Formats: sequence, C-alpha cells, structure tokens
Amino acid sequence: MYLPWPLTEDTVFPEAWGKDVRTQIRMIEETYRRHRPKIDYYQIKKATTPAILTPRCTLENSVIGFAGNVALVLTQSGAAIQVSGMNSGDALRKATGSVAFVPVQDETPVWVAQPKVGDTVAISDGTTAFTFEFRDTAPPTGTNVLVLIGTDAAVTMQNFIAAVNAQAFSVRATDAAPASQPISSDVLSGEPGNSKFDILWGESVDATQQTWKQPHLSGTVKAADVEEFFDPIEVHARVQRILQEKELKKVGFDEVRQLDVFVPLSILDGLNIVINAGDKFMWDAEWYTAKQFELVGYWKNTNVRLFGKITAEHLRTGS
Repeated sequence: MYLPWPLTEDTVFPEAWGKDVRTQIRMIEETYRRHRPKIDYYQIKKATTPAILTPRCTLENSVIGFAGNVALVLTQSGAAIQVSGMNSGDALRKATGSVAFVPVQDETPVWVAQPKVGDTVAISDGTTAFTFEFRDTAPPTGTNVLVLIGTDAAVTMQNFIAAVNAQAFSVRATDAAPASQPISSDVLSGEPGNSKFDILWGESVDATQQTWKQPHLSGTVKAADVEEFFDPIEVHARVQRILQEKELKKVGFDEVRQLDVFVPLSILDGLNIVINAGDKFMWDAEWYTAKQFELVGYWKNTNVRLFGKITAEHLRTGS
C-alpha cells in the first residue's frame, strides 16, 4: 500500500536494502506502539453504488422489407424506458428494434429501473399497431394492451415480452442479456459533485434542487448525514499542534486549529488503512478532519519512505 511489498513481510527483503532497513522500521514501529498515544481513526466511506442490471429485449419484424421500418413511439412520465428502432429493414433484412429499462433516481435516494404507471410504447409492423401500457393494476386505457408492472424491472420486462408476443402482428420480442448500468462513481461521500448541497453546512447551493440526495444511497444513512464512516481503528501516532500565533494572547481566537499527525507507514500497512481527505479522528476531546496526506522521511541510502504525515484541521460541525 505505502511501503514496497517486501517491507511488509516478515521473511523476504531485497538484499540491497540490508537488514538494517527492516530492523529500523520495526524499531520505529515498536517505539510508536510503546510510547505514542492511540487515536481512533475513522476512514470515510466511498460512495460506491453497485451497478444495476438493465433488462432489455429485442424486437424483430418477421417479414423482410421496408414496411417494418416504423419508429417505436414512447410516451412516459419518467425516464426509465429507452427504445430504439424499428429500422434496418430492406429487401434482404428484417426491421429490428429494442426496448430497455434503465435505472433512474426517483424522489427518494433509491435507484429504480421500472416504468411508471401510464407509460406506453407503441409498436407497428407496418400494417397493424398496438400500444402497450404499463399499469400496476388492470385495466389499461382504451384499447391499449396491458403490461403489468412486476416486483422488479426484470419481471416487468418479461411481462412486456409476453404481451408483445401475444398480439396478432408480425413483430416478435425476445429477451436479451441485461446490460450492466453503472449508476455512481467511486467518490468520497460529501465530495463536491455528489450533491448540490454544501458539504459543510448542508445548505442548498442550487435553487433548482429541492430534494436532498444522499450520495451513499445505502438506505441506512440519514439525509442530514453528509458523511459516513467505517468503524474506528486504533492507531499509534505522534500528534503535533501547529500554532497560528506564536505569542500567547489574553483575548482572541484561533483562526485555524491545525494538527500534523505522523504514523509509521508499516503501521498503516499492517492495519490496512488508506488515508483520504475527509477521514476524521478525535484528539484532546475534539474532532479533526484529514485535509492532506503525504509521505515523509527516508531511511538513509534508500528510497524507502518511513512515515505518513496527515495534515488535519479542527472539524467544524453544526449550522
């Protein structure tokens, strides 16, 4: 992670580095364990949401020719349905198309790939046309063909395929392998770009956004919690307070309360800790947040780093 991999093992070390490198690293690590205080270090969680499978089906006109090149007509109140075709029909080929349900975010912090009640897809074979209407209960509107919205998008797609194939026209639907639709990137919670709300105060910075969107979408995080953390890990560290004012003043306030925290890289490796901006820890009964991380210190005559330096600031909370 931070040290070259042989230095994190007990048996294999590059011979050119010599035993003194390994010994010194272990001595520093033991010194920290014996004489440095422990802090509870909280790693910020990544806002990673697994991809949702996008159910799809292909449509094909069983008759070769240009007549089947009639565009699918989509009417929807949401954005979960995507259609393509019908096209590519000519003197040698059949017209084809496709229908897919893609994930969109609804009014709650949940990603769904379901059509909404009343959404319709009109399909024509060039002579006969049918309009398929998605409903949670029967009946559909007018002469529309009912497609029941199932317990999930995959069930709804199977209902749609069955409804198309039950009609008396030359278009037939076939289940297609679902595509994987990524719905969020691997970014830190509360990071700019995840939400149009200020990451510190939780206030909207975009007047057009009225609903809070928690970037984790985990279902267990309250909307007011901008950040989410893993369970704390005890870390032995040397903490150094950075003073903004060298002179002690009777009246005044700290502009910034900043700390530098030094931890041997072998300890971080052993605990499997990856330092990220936004991590937090408690020191002297106050919360601090990590702002920057850098590698410092070399063992002599090598390019082997010894310490990680976390620059942290006093964590402001509230509004």
